Amino acid sequence: MYSGNFDYDIIIVGAGISGLAAAHAIREKDSNISFLVLEGNDRIGGRVHSTLLKAGKNRVLPFDTGGQFICEQQIHLMQLLRKLNIVTEENVNDYGFTLGDFNEGQFYKTDSMPPIFGETIHAEDIIQFLGKNTAPEICDKIAAAIGITNIKTNTAVEAIQRNEFYVLVRTAESEYKCQYVILAVAPEHMMNILFYPPLTDAKITLYRRMHYKECVKYVITYREVPFL
Repeated sequence: MYSGNFDYDIIIVGAGISGLAAAHAIREKDSNISFLVLEGNDRIGGRVHSTLLKAGKNRVLPFDTGGQFICEQQIHLMQLLRKLNIVTEENVNDYGFTLGDFNEGQFYKTDSMPPIFGETIHAEDIIQFLGKNTAPEICDKIAAAIGITNIKTNTAVEAIQRNEFYVLVRTAESEYKCQYVILAVAPEHMMNILFYPPLTDAKITLYRRMHYKECVKYVITYREVPFL
């Protein structure tokens, strides 16, 4: 039996919304469990991010240029948003001008194979973050709830070594001994981490074949808003 000390009970790799949600679940389950979230980028949020753009009345406002849509089928995420008192608004599709159409209004459609992740998602099923909250602000609220001191950015994980007693997580400048590790990074980023024991060939093949879905997003701002 291992008689040494752990730096943390749990290390979470990745401070995107999945990693932050995992940390929130741990804190909610037992506040005595110690954890640390390690993020390689200089910000939290992962694929959730915003860009400052010029808007009306000589303002500069943040606009979501990363992930911003959710739907009721994402049960756990919706529950978390309600716990944090984050208000969402339904996506509006019945007014204004149509800039373009995609697959007859469907966000996912294929004739060659069935949908990979459940049913086809239609535009009317989508909920959009609107109003005062941008998607990164949601991540900020989760981070505040779990404690910002429990998150380290600019700290990419380089190696994870596991034995029968503990897990050792190595970064460029530090190493952390813990009982468990939660990997909350995209599969393609998983390949940048050295694992010991090594990952199985089946997992390596799976991670290499999994890629981001591509999306084109248009953000239009106006000096004046004549249609409101």
